[in-house]
Amino acid sequence: MSDRALISAFRYGYGLGRAHATSSDELLAELRGGDKIADEFKTHTVEDAVEIYRNVRAANKELSQGLDGAKERRDQATRARSKVTLEGLRATLMRAVYTDAPFRERLVHFWADHFSVSAKGPRTRLLVVPMIDGAIRPNISGKFSDLLRAAVLDPAMLFYLDQQNSIGPNSVIGKRRSRGLNENLARELIELHTMGVNSAYTQNDIRELAELLTGIQFLPERGVIYKKRQSEPGSETVLGKTYDTDRQGRKAVDAFLEDISLRPETARHLAAKLVTHFVGEDALEALTPKMEEAYLGSGGNLSATYRALLQQDEAWRSLGSKIKTPFEYVVSGLRVLEIPKKRIKKLTRRDYRRFIFQPMQLMGQSLFEPPGPDGWPEEAEAWMTPATLAGRLQWAMQVADEVKTQIDPRELLGRAIGPDRGSSALRFAVQASENKQEAIAMVLASPEFNRR
Repeated sequence: MSDRALISAFRYGYGLGRAHATSSDELLAELRGGDKIADEFKTHTVEDAVEIYRNVRAANKELSQGLDGAKERRDQATRARSKVTLEGLRATLMRAVYTDAPFRERLVHFWADHFSVSAKGPRTRLLVVPMIDGAIRPNISGKFSDLLRAAVLDPAMLFYLDQQNSIGPNSVIGKRRSRGLNENLARELIELHTMGVNSAYTQNDIRELAELLTGIQFLPERGVIYKKRQSEPGSETVLGKTYDTDRQGRKAVDAFLEDISLRPETARHLAAKLVTHFVGEDALEALTPKMEEAYLGSGGNLSATYRALLQQDEAWRSLGSKIKTPFEYVVSGLRVLEIPKKRIKKLTRRDYRRFIFQPMQLMGQSLFEPPGPDGWPEEAEAWMTPATLAGRLQWAMQVADEVKTQIDPRELLGRAIGPDRGSSALRFAVQASENKQEAIAMVLASPEFNRR
C-alpha cells in the first residue's frame, strides 16, 4: 500500500478498517452524492426536542402541584428524554463507525466542533443533535456562508449563547422590560466562527453586531424568526459597513453573515483551523496561503478549500503528528476490529454507557459537552495525561476481552497501524503475548494506533 493511501485513510479518515479512501480524488468524491449513513441512522428533530422538553416541564409542574398521576407522567416524560438523548449519542457513534465516507464524517465533527454547542442544560442537550443534523451535516461541502448562517442561527446556538435574552435596549420590548443586550453570540461569531480572536475588530464592532442580532429569536411554534419589536432600532455599523435593520429586518443579518464570510481574515482563520486539525500546527505556513486563495477565489466554497489542502505535498507528509481525540480513538478502534453492525445495535443503554460513553469520559471527552464555545483542544498534551492514558488502556483491555475469540492479533496489527509500520518492539510484543486479549489490547493502546 502506498504512503498516500495510508495517509488518506489515517489522517483524513478513521483508519484502514472498513471503507477508506486511498487518494485525494476519492476523499473529495465522498462529499458528493447522498449521505447514506445519516439516512440509515435517523435522529430526532427540533420539533421532537421542543415537544419532549415541554412534556418534561409540564410534568414537573404537575408534580409540584401534587396532581394525581403526576409522578407517572413525569417518569414517562423523562424516559422519553433519556431515550432520544441516547439515540442521538448512538447514531453519532454508529455513523462514524460504519460510514463508507469517513472523510465526510470527520468534516461533520470538525465543523460541529468549530460551531461548538455544549449540552449545558436540558433544553440545549435536546437541541445539539438536531443542530448537527440540520445545520452542520447538509452544509459541509458548499459555501461557508450557508454553513455559517445555518449554524449561528440554529436554536441550539441561540440558547447556548443566550441570544434569547438579548433585547435591544431602545426597542419596544426593551423599554418595557428594562432588559438589555447580550453580546455572547456577537463575540463568538467574530472571534471563533469567522475572523478569529486576533483579527482587526473592536469592542464597538461587537456591540454593534450584538444590536444587529437582537431581532433574532427562536419560537417553538414558528422556528427562528426576526422579531422587530425587540430589535434595536436604527442602523448598525460593523467592520466598517452599515446594515439597516429598520428597512431590511432579517435580510440585514443575512447580508452581514455573507460579508463576514468573505473577509480575508475569515479565510485565514478557517484555513488555519483545518490545517491544525488534520495535519498539524507546524504545517500552517506551508499550507494555509493556497487554501486562503482557493477559498476567496471560489466565493467561500468549502470543497474548493479542501481541494486546495489536499493538492499540496505538505498535506501528505508522514503520519503521527496528531493525537486522536477519544471519539476518534474509539471509532477507529471499533472500525478496525470490524465488529458487526448488528452487535453494536443490540447494545442496551447500560452497555453503551459502560462500553462507550463512560470510557470516553475517562479519556477526557464527554460527547456533546465541550468545555466551552471554542470546542475541544487540538494540543496533544490535552489528551495525553496520565489519567486519560489510563482511560485508553482500560478501554483497550475492555474491548479486547469482548472480541478476543474472533480476532487474530497479528492481522489486527497490520490493519490498525498499516502494513510494515510500527516499531519492532511492538511487533515482537504482540507476537509474544501470553493471550489474545493482551495482544489485542497492546495494539489498541500502542502509540502508533493513538496517533494519526
